[in-house]
This record gives sequence, structure tokens and C-alpha cells, in this order.
Amino acid sequence: MLSYLTAFIFYTLAMVGILLIAFVVYKKFNLPLKQDNRGLITIVDSCPIGAKKTLLVVKIGNEKFLIASGLEHTTFLAKLDSNINQFNNEMDYQPQEEEVPKNIQKQVKKDEENDVYDFLYNQSKKLENQKLDLNTEKFEAQKTFENNQNQIKNLYSSNIDSQINSTIDSRRKLMQELLDEIHQRKNKSGSKF
Repeated sequence: MLSYLTAFIFYTLAMVGILLIAFVVYKKFNLPLKQDNRGLITIVDSCPIGAKKTLLVVKIGNEKFLIASGLEHTTFLAKLDSNINQFNNEMDYQPQEEEVPKNIQKQVKKDEENDVYDFLYNQSKKLENQKLDLNTEKFEAQKTFENNQNQIKNLYSSNIDSQINSTIDSRRKLMQELLDEIHQRKNKSGSKF
């Protein structure tokens, strides 16, 4: 028995020693445990659009997607076409100042800003309408649930009332039968109660 115990202690200490040596070698040479392979998903570009809200262009394989990210949820907005690079190249084009007068440049800039504001305003209105629709559906579902509960209560109470009435009727019949039997025995015996 003592030899088994010493063998167990010896092998346990040997395993702990091997683990310690492996840890020291890892720390000294800083060997990576996992190779750093880039995955298929990369964030190509991001743009903050508000307090803790961001628009992201995410590349998965050869496709690009536009995603809105916030604190509570992330929303898929659109799949970007492959001609987005052509669009980017067109957007990078800067006309010479002599080509476009300053007042037209300002107007174009205002129009672009207004388009962005209009788009965001329309999107917020759509979201508000969807929220109102969801609230209306929730209210209707709640009313339907309450009506169903009331119907169940009424059915249950009417069922209980009918059971109580039938029990009372059966007890009355039983009492009447007992009184009739008492009267019959009284008439037979000629005694009074």
C-alpha cells in the first residue's frame, strides 16, 4: 500500500513539474497558442451617426454589407453592390475651384446635407410608425387576453353555480325523502316527535 502511495505522489509531482516547465517556456519565448488567421469577416469602414450609434461597412468574403450598430441592437440595412468602388471613386472626384462657383458649391453641400437629414428623418418616422403599430398590436393582444380571461372566469363561475345548485337540489330531495320516511314511520307507530 505504501508503494502505491509513493508512486502516486511521485507521478503527480512529475506531472506538476512538466506543466510548470511548459508554462515557463511559453512565457519566456512568448509562443502563441493559436495562429492568427484573419477570418472571413472584416470591418471595412465605420462612421459614428449619433450617441453610441455607428454605421458599419462589413466585408464577408467578397460581399459587403451596410449595418447599423447601437447599444441595444444591431440592424442589417443593405447589401452593397460591387459597384460601390465606382461610387467611391466618383465621390473622391474634387472639381477645381474654377470649374464650380462658390455659391453653387455651398448650395450642393446644403442639398447633400438636406438629403441626408431627410433620409434620416424619414427613417425615424418609419421607426416611430412601426413602434406605434407594435404598441397597437400589443394593446389589442392585451385586450383579447383580458376578454379571454373574463370568459373563462364567467364560464368557471357559471359552472360552479350550476354545480352548487344541483348539489343543493339533491340535498333538498334527500331531506324531503328523510322527512317523508320519518312521517311514514310516525304514522305507522302512532307516536309523536
